[in-house]
Amino acid sequence: MSSARQAPLIFSGVAIAAIWFWFTRDGLASYFSGDDLMNTYLAWQKPLSRLAGENVLFFSPGYRPFGNLVYRLLFEMAGFHPLPFRIACFALLFLNLYLAYRAASALGGQETAALTVLFSCYNAGVDLYHDTGIIYDILCFTFYFLALGLYVAARARKQYLNNARLVLFLILYVFALDSKEMAVTLPAVLIAYELLLGEPAAGTIVRRWLPAALSALMTVPYVVGKLSHSSPLIDNESYRLHISPSTYIAGLTHYFDLVTSVHPGTLTALICMLAIFLAAVIALVTQDRRLMFGLAFLLITPLPIVFVALRGAYVMYIPLFGVALYLAVAILKLRDALIGRRFQIATFAACATLITVFHSLRPWQPLVNPLIRSTVSELSEIQPRVGDHARILFLEDPFDKDDQWVLLFICRLYYGLPALQVDRAKLMASKPDQAALNSYDLIFTYRDSRLIRLKPQ
Repeated sequence: MSSARQAPLIFSGVAIAAIWFWFTRDGLASYFSGDDLMNTYLAWQKPLSRLAGENVLFFSPGYRPFGNLVYRLLFEMAGFHPLPFRIACFALLFLNLYLAYRAASALGGQETAALTVLFSCYNAGVDLYHDTGIIYDILCFTFYFLALGLYVAARARKQYLNNARLVLFLILYVFALDSKEMAVTLPAVLIAYELLLGEPAAGTIVRRWLPAALSALMTVPYVVGKLSHSSPLIDNESYRLHISPSTYIAGLTHYFDLVTSVHPGTLTALICMLAIFLAAVIALVTQDRRLMFGLAFLLITPLPIVFVALRGAYVMYIPLFGVALYLAVAILKLRDALIGRRFQIATFAACATLITVFHSLRPWQPLVNPLIRSTVSELSEIQPRVGDHARILFLEDPFDKDDQWVLLFICRLYYGLPALQVDRAKLMASKPDQAALNSYDLIFTYRDSRLIRLKPQ
């Protein structure tokens, strides 16, 4: 490739990296969240053999076993220190930019791919960059786009997946399923690709549809396992399904509002549906199948999240690729129609400026609980170690009664004792008497915004 042709690609790559780092840089300094504590502790309690088995038996009721395996390995290597966890997340997030570029490049070329990745660098999903508890979404994206990129790259060359690549594709799909439930949409995305963009290649029609068919068949036992009574998700109201057209529209409106509005809460269901209708009309009038695929992607991939309790914008990490791809193709088509295929760097620079202004106008509010960091810091000062069989009581503590497990997880993980007894007076039915107080090895209270050790003196 000549230096003149490389220049736009180099410019866009440097600009994307700079924009991404500028808006995410403080995420490296984030501390553990409540979800981190729970996820790390639960993964720590499971034998490695069981975690490995749950990853192989992807259809088991086990909760997101690949993410739990990552939690376990990071805790074993780094202990109760957040920076290695954050570095691992950021490394995956940066890798995912490349994976999105690779998939978009196979779908629409390098210029389209650069704009797609630019539009994917968004700060609406602030938790992606501040909360290691979102590692399930991050890992799911990694394996989802490894699989999708492998598939579309072969199909862009007018080839079907050979046996070795088909096996690799299915393994990557299993890891995506092991990471988060969002992965179940991949078979439908493959079908959309074949209907809209796929071209016949050397081989039988069976070879063409085999990846979609096999991945769809694998999805059936996975869904059954996740909906079984032994699944940890089934009794969680946050994951209870409420399937209806109105729920789908309300869910799409909520999530599109989070990722597109300068002031979230302004997008209505009517405006959302009109925008989707207009996008469909533009795709049909222009007969651009890339636009159709981008629209199909953004309508299919949110299905696992729109029928359960609404969450933050981080769950749009995968679906946003469809929005970004559609915008990239539409902008380049408009430019080509007006001035031809010129000014590639200027086009990218204009889009980069607009997306930077958009990000700058949005609120940037990490939601990680600062009390977790301060509690660990104070424990390290006043009680850096405890005995293996110590009993601890907190007469007062900084956490709400609703946060029943946070302090327990902090103490057990910080001291490295999975069976450490930690009691909180505010959760007891009655105030402990003197005999009960005497039975504890350590007693703490919380006063003037600090932990204070009362026993031993």
